[in-house]
Amino acid sequence: MATKTARVYLHGRYPAGTKVKLYLVDGPHVMRHEQGEEVAHGVVDADQRIEFTSGVERNASYLLFGYVDGQPVTVRARGKVDGDNEGTLAQPPVQGDPQTFRTDGQLTSRPYAVDPEHVADLEPELDGDGHEVTKKDLLTRAAELDIKGRSSMSKGALAASIAEAEAKQAPQGPENPDGEGASS
Repeated sequence: MATKTARVYLHGRYPAGTKVKLYLVDGPHVMRHEQGEEVAHGVVDADQRIEFTSGVERNASYLLFGYVDGQPVTVRARGKVDGDNEGTLAQPPVQGDPQTFRTDGQLTSRPYAVDPEHVADLEPELDGDGHEVTKKDLLTRAAELDIKGRSSMSKGALAASIAEAEAKQAPQGPENPDGEGASS
């Protein structure tokens, strides 16, 4: 008899592109992911689904941790094997966009605000040598250019600020290596 692989599967709890970490915890009494051991991490796909199979044990308790609208969100889960049906109800996916009341009293829908700091880059930025550019690399370059507020910027905002600062430093006309002015 072949053994089936256990998995943790979640649908609709995190927006697409969100980085999510899976933590193994001692049991359902554990309330915080910091008390567990990180066993896997992944990115939520375009259909708002994420599945972990590597390092997952059947009936073990897990916490999934990620950010939604810039706020930390933790979800409890158990390692399951397809066909397990222990009377546990599945979490239905979140339906639609959240609704809010405007100041004039009108009900309106708003899309999820995704914090770029906690969303995975699907295509990593590469330097001239083909190596991935990290936020630490960008912070170092921003310090060299004396960009203000760099420590609180996201990776994307840092890259944009660096590009803008480098464009301002670049010479505007053809370079004159002799240092003489243009003559007519």
